[in-house]
Amino acid sequence: MTTDAWIVILAGGDSPEVPRRDFRQVGERPLVAWAIAAAQECVGPDRVMVLTDDAELAEVAAFAGAHVSPVPEPDLTALGLTDGDIVLELRSCWPFVTAGRLREAIEAIEAGAASVVSVVSESRTIWRQGDGGWRADPDPALVEVAAIRGRRLGAGPGGEVAFVRLDGREALEIRGFDDLEAARHWVERLSIVVRTDAARELGMGHVYRSLALAYELAPHRLLIVTSKDKPLGGRFFDRTPFEHVAVTGEEQFLDQVARADADLVVLDLLDTDAEAIDRIRATRPGVKVISFEDHGSGAHEVDLLVCDIYENPAVPRDRQLVGISHALLSPAFETVPRSSPEPGEVSEVLILFGGTDPSGLAVKSLHALEAIGFGGHVTVVRGLGADPLEVSGFALNAEVRTDVTNMAALMSTADLALSSAGRTLAELASVGVPTLCMAQNSKELRHTHATVDHGVVALGLGLEVADETLRDELNDLIGDPVRRRRLRTAGLAATRNRRNATVVREILRRAGAVHRGS
Repeated sequence: MTTDAWIVILAGGDSPEVPRRDFRQVGERPLVAWAIAAAQECVGPDRVMVLTDDAELAEVAAFAGAHVSPVPEPDLTALGLTDGDIVLELRSCWPFVTAGRLREAIEAIEAGAASVVSVVSESRTIWRQGDGGWRADPDPALVEVAAIRGRRLGAGPGGEVAFVRLDGREALEIRGFDDLEAARHWVERLSIVVRTDAARELGMGHVYRSLALAYELAPHRLLIVTSKDKPLGGRFFDRTPFEHVAVTGEEQFLDQVARADADLVVLDLLDTDAEAIDRIRATRPGVKVISFEDHGSGAHEVDLLVCDIYENPAVPRDRQLVGISHALLSPAFETVPRSSPEPGEVSEVLILFGGTDPSGLAVKSLHALEAIGFGGHVTVVRGLGADPLEVSGFALNAEVRTDVTNMAALMSTADLALSSAGRTLAELASVGVPTLCMAQNSKELRHTHATVDHGVVALGLGLEVADETLRDELNDLIGDPVRRRRLRTAGLAATRNRRNATVVREILRRAGAVHRGS
């Protein structure tokens, strides 16, 4: 590319739509500074001029290293330009035009074009009538925008016009405050990699929480990474709108972190080790790392630990978010009315033992309900990783649901639930359903939200709960509306102020996650 090229930036201190537009901060610099930086990267710091009639803006431009000239016309000859030199005009209200796009414009003139203009693609549909009736024809068009114009000094009119096409955020023109907010969004948008998995023994709670997190993080660049040797996680995210990839081993995961230029890595895998966290930071220096429910050595190394189910006492409290108020639930739990039926007769029982139910606690619960002669309706929910279950052999009015698209709506109809000790307890509490809880494994016994203060009666490890004990507890709860009312009230109170958006904002703030570029 020739060195005989200048870029003149057309800027103004005021605009009727956005007063003091070029002074407005986008990221950590004023709007005009974005255009100056791109121009300086393209042609060098000594070949950029800002054309403005605003004295204050002239000071800002000079501080950024640009030459400054008053309107209407810059004195290019005083700067040593002669006929045949290339001059591009760049308007400051297109802040994201890159140095690469400016080089493309200069190279088009060097290749013989008399002038160059910037364009954007605009798609329209034209309806045409033919023998078969009306049909829709796409009509793509290139529309000129004033972001870039270029020519050779001294060139006469006419000649070939070259087009420089602006795509994505480069095409954003700041015409109003909504455009300004869009520009800030582009600058502040994080690159986030979420590592999670699902399997029969691991359960489905991690991927469900990661999905709830993903919905809140959707304005950012988001990649979800699962394991090839745990295909259940990939199958789960196949049903969602989010980009996801399965990897073999940690090396491939680190490759994804590097390719994403990650600003934040989220680990929802339970226990991590310190070496793994160190390798993430070596791959992407400065990256922030958070982990959920982590009791491994890596919990001491992450920037933030989120423990809505059970606290890690070895990690300082100021580096944790603890308790059910920090649970991430399906967004549906924030749209369904936060209330189950008022306690009266128990006519609807819900059986939920996670996405995999490795201990077979759903069958145990059905036997108990059958033994006490329960006459109401029973709904058994089976997740993606659970074995098929046939209920026709039980003397119960029961059905199995395997593809529940709105769990919140289903839960809100229940008078009583039986559940394991995972994140499902927070979901049931949020709609006020009294719950009998049996843990799937010893780790679940440490979950701090399985208490009466959260609307839950905990019976212990499911495999060790005697059938007689389960029958007695069911009979007691079904026959005691006062006790169920207390549990219902406690669950609603414990989750009253919980919102996914609030939790995620706090996570990002406490972790200190900011966009750092590539």
